[in-house]
Amino acid sequence: MQLDTSLAPAIQIRQASKRFGEVAAVDRISLDIHRGEFFSLLGSSGCGKTTLLRMIAGFEQPTSGQVFLNGVDVTGTPPYRRPVNLVFQHFALFPHLTVASNVAFGLRYQKSPRSDHARRVSQSLDLVRLSGLDQRYPHELSGGQKQRVALARALVLQPQVLLLDEPLGALDQKLRKEMQVELKNLQRTLGITFVFVTHDQEEAMTMSDRIAVMNAGRVEQCDRSSEVFEVPRTEFVADFMGAGNFFSGKVVSFDAERATVISPAGFQTQVPLRGQSTSIGDAVRFMVRPEKLSIRHEAAADGQAGMDAMIEQQIYQGLSTTWIVRNTAGERFTVYEQNHRPFNGAVTEAGGKVVLCWDPSHAVLIKN
Repeated sequence: MQLDTSLAPAIQIRQASKRFGEVAAVDRISLDIHRGEFFSLLGSSGCGKTTLLRMIAGFEQPTSGQVFLNGVDVTGTPPYRRPVNLVFQHFALFPHLTVASNVAFGLRYQKSPRSDHARRVSQSLDLVRLSGLDQRYPHELSGGQKQRVALARALVLQPQVLLLDEPLGALDQKLRKEMQVELKNLQRTLGITFVFVTHDQEEAMTMSDRIAVMNAGRVEQCDRSSEVFEVPRTEFVADFMGAGNFFSGKVVSFDAERATVISPAGFQTQVPLRGQSTSIGDAVRFMVRPEKLSIRHEAAADGQAGMDAMIEQQIYQGLSTTWIVRNTAGERFTVYEQNHRPFNGAVTEAGGKVVLCWDPSHAVLIKN
């Protein structure tokens, strides 16, 4: 879906912080989240993503900073007066109420005609594909159905923004993947803003228009999913997104587009600058994703970078093989290789000499 960024953002966070005693759970974060965007807050436990979500919802008041919804400052506005709704990881359904009654529960607090409630409940259940289950009780539902009821209960209130706090965390892997697709399709159908909290990198990339990667209460990078994955800006983001292969070296020359770097392992390569600045003699680090590397037993092909390495381990995984290698400077690297060649049962013994190769355009310079 093409986002209209000409309108005021659905959510604006300005220098927002939240402290619990001496701990800064959220530390001076500023973000714009566009209308109709599927936006994910991604990070490990304790990084501040749920606290930030609760600040948007109104359940946590910022220690400093402001929160705006559709251009209106709601920093001091209580949750029930904000045009948002929150879906929790644990469904929090009332066990003594039917599906329909659970979905309708919040409507009694809205100034809407009671005669309209049944229609709105029916529409919400249709959206999440639960028509015909309105008279069942939560204990009669599967995990995926319970999650849909929780979504319907939020959607029936017609929020301008839907906040989701790891809502798929309690589901098994197969159901979780199915619900990822359903959630994205639902968001596209409704066209409202979704803010999704997760610690799962694949889940965030599957559904999100943009991702904010959080670490220790701050946003390390906020970008399109593909940019966060392919062009991480910091070593933390690169490592968190599964890159893990960091090369070190010194800049020996550069132009407007690329730097030439010599490695302590004895090879020389070029690294795209992508707008970053550098100087001759700078010590730098760059990364190449595991799937962009390849193992060869001869010299690198023309146009490729090549580095002598030694096999530490070969791990056959069916669809792919993972190689662990180490270069002459002691740096360790991981290589993912699809098993597209005919199987011959060969295993490369530890200690075998190889050449680690990559296209220089796949290298990403990492900020200190």
